[in-house]
Amino acid sequence: MLGLLFFQWFVLMHGCGHRALFASRRLNDIFGHIASIFCLIPYASWQYIHAQHHRWIGWIEKDPTTRALGEPLPSLFVQRIMNFCWRFWIPIFSLLFGVAGFWDPRRVAAVAPSVRQRRRTLISMLLPAFVYVGLIALIGSRFFEIWALAFVCYLSIGDPVLLSQHVHVPLQRTSGQPVRPFSRMEQDQYSRTIIVPDWVAQWILLQFTTHGAHHAYPNIAHYDIAKVPFESVHAIRWSEWLTAAKGIPAVRLLYENSNDTGVIL
Repeated sequence: MLGLLFFQWFVLMHGCGHRALFASRRLNDIFGHIASIFCLIPYASWQYIHAQHHRWIGWIEKDPTTRALGEPLPSLFVQRIMNFCWRFWIPIFSLLFGVAGFWDPRRVAAVAPSVRQRRRTLISMLLPAFVYVGLIALIGSRFFEIWALAFVCYLSIGDPVLLSQHVHVPLQRTSGQPVRPFSRMEQDQYSRTIIVPDWVAQWILLQFTTHGAHHAYPNIAHYDIAKVPFESVHAIRWSEWLTAAKGIPAVRLLYENSNDTGVIL
């Protein structure tokens, strides 16, 4: 239950990052920072990187969340580790994505270079770090007995959910040419909506898997997104997606798409 709550705090932070959870900008930022403590993703870092994701989704080299997938494959040793972890449900992917994407000040500074943005980024990194150091000092090893398994459960939920949203969908390449961002309605073709039972969508995942509609209407809070009449181009039942995705090695799932493998997810 604690691991699930960590995931739900991540969803709430996501909504705050879009300033969609509250009408007040300040309340969104306050609760976004609070949520970041539970999901261990710095709020300002997330906000800046994620804004660029929504701007440049579809262009593999421009979107900071997919840029690495357009680079050469990692070493064969790393590929084997990735495939092994994906096959045996070892949740490393959202962890590595979070650490590399949101805890690296240099990477965040590439999209948020102003002094104010760098200050916000640093504060958002220090806040959860100070809280966790304080809890460990106060509780000692008991903290890890409570937190560690819950955090693994959180990652285990996050891996399939986060990977389902965009991987293995054909993306465009700029080929070094100037390009324009895709409109919000065009972004659905580069997103995937996972269909789950209504009660799971509403109460467990907080409508986070309704991803095509989210890209079309990013300023609508997740708790209202299901009310929007929207049919996603890439919509698939969760069991079908998970079965098919687990049948593909992680390297092919991440670095290739349905045009390469013939597997429609």
